[in-house]
Amino acid sequence: VIQLPPDLFFGTTIATCVIVLKKSKSDNSVLFIDASDQFKRFGNKNKLTTEHQQAILDAYTGRTDRDHVTKLVRFPPDRRGIDNEDRDATEAEEVRPGVP
Repeated sequence: VIQLPPDLFFGTTIATCVIVLKKSKSDNSVLFIDASDQFKRFGNKNKLTTEHQQAILDAYTGRTDRDHVTKLVRFPPDRRGIDNEDRDATEAEEVRPGVP
């Protein structure tokens, strides 16, 4: 999951994420990359320069933890994702108030 900077795309100023899916992945981990500061302002838009793109690619291929940049979350091999039991009940109540 790659967090990109805001104001990259025409017609929207929101920050976006790229989710990279790989069917033949051999491990059960998820890599989070914070690339929200990887941009240069050109006119009224942010742009990813070649250097920014390379930094993101290096973080993706390196698959290691770097403070405030990347986090590799490993799940046990017998686990396929996050169960409902793992979620905080108060978080669900905040998102959907009044829903039992």
